[in-house]
Amino acid sequence: MDDNGQGEVTRLAGAVEDLAQAVERIGTVLEQQGWMLRQLLDAAVAQPQEDGKLHRLLEQLVARLDAQAGVLARVEQGLDGIGKAAEH
Repeated sequence: MDDNGQGEVTRLAGAVEDLAQAVERIGTVLEQQGWMLRQLLDAAVAQPQEDGKLHRLLEQLVARLDAQAGVLARVEQGLDGIGKAAEH
């Protein structure tokens, strides 16, 4: 394998590692969202007359979903880059 080929393999390996880390972070976010959804359900059942805690939890959930959307966008860009690199 020539130097260009080896460099490309190294670059692709780095990109795959970056994507693996992004997927791991997505898993962490999903776990946190599961916890927050559990808290929302508990708050809705236990304290239906008070919306303060529920409102704060919903805001946290929206923030986490926004963060996850950003991670997914970066993963999509990375996959697109790998696809284009593999075509060449």
